[in-house]
Amino acid sequence: MSSRTSPRRPAAARDLSCSNNSVQNSNRRQPDAGYLTILLCVVVLPILLFPAISFGQDGHHGVGHENWHESFYSTLIRKDTKTSCCNLSDCRPTESRMVNDHYEVKVDGAWLKVPKETIQNVSAPDGGAHVCAPAQIGAAKGKIYCVVLPPET
Repeated sequence: MSSRTSPRRPAAARDLSCSNNSVQNSNRRQPDAGYLTILLCVVVLPILLFPAISFGQDGHHGVGHENWHESFYSTLIRKDTKTSCCNLSDCRPTESRMVNDHYEVKVDGAWLKVPKETIQNVSAPDGGAHVCAPAQIGAAKGKIYCVVLPPET
């Protein structure tokens, strides 16, 4: 017999130890495809979609335009030039508010004062606020072509 001996556990203890491991392993569930699909729909998709929704309501250039062009934006006429308010991407849904004696709308995420001559005397099909304005960069910063305000409540 060798001088080096290793401590040995009794066979019953070894068997119990192995059976405990297999019980622990069988209690661990692997995520199934249904669980992952639910996780994707409930957690991941809203995170991806809600920024886009709020982005559109900030009056960002081109966002939401395609929904209303044919039925609504293409009918809006500028009061100053008697031409269309829309050049195929300038109009979009936005937010509006009354500040003291004037209206403001969000255009590309910033609140701008609405010139009275840009206000259209129509209601939008969705009852919301809409703005027609170029992308707010360079010389176009602060420029608004047309505004549709929601009905007074």
